[in-house]
Amino acid sequence: MARAPVSAAKASTVKHHSAIQDAFIRRTAHAIERLATQADEAILVEAMGAPTDFGTLARVLTDFGAIGRAVAEIDPDAVDLAREIEHREAVVRRAGGMLSAEDAGKLLRMSRQGVDKRRRSKALLAVRQGGDWLYPRAQFHEHEAIPGLADVIRGFEASGPWVTLEFLVTEDDVLGGLTPREALLKGGELRGRVTTLVRGQESGEGFA
Repeated sequence: MARAPVSAAKASTVKHHSAIQDAFIRRTAHAIERLATQADEAILVEAMGAPTDFGTLARVLTDFGAIGRAVAEIDPDAVDLAREIEHREAVVRRAGGMLSAEDAGKLLRMSRQGVDKRRRSKALLAVRQGGDWLYPRAQFHEHEAIPGLADVIRGFEASGPWVTLEFLVTEDDVLGGLTPREALLKGGELRGRVTTLVRGQESGEGFA
């Protein structure tokens, strides 16, 4: 069987951008170059310590010295968005990272379809990123979801998965300085306290 020329094979793997994609890349590349030249190198070094590309960019964008106060005043929404990205990065780190549906299935010893079924029934917490569902590691213990997880997910349903995740991994004085995740694993009276906090959230009281 005749083999395709190497050049043709390579050409078939080249990804072509649309006109709007090229325009987006040019515009954002210009902004990133400007940030890199304006920011103090110490800020850049700290930003490079972020676990993801988005986290690196967010850390620079939230520094007024890097972007210039005038730019921040013109487009405050961009700064707010960068702060939210950085905040979510911190929550993900406290949650021990994210698992794909396949990795969650391996941990739970079930198929991806089983994982999807649990997510749809609100027995597993997942956040949507792009076209994929990602599962915070903090909701698992050994090869199962932590006890009481479904009640927490349903109680915070109106607030969304990010608020739910932050609740799970945030220490609370009501729980003696433990996170709800840690309290649910200990069980007993502590689990009851978590239930009280969830009910408070449902009634609009928020959580500490």
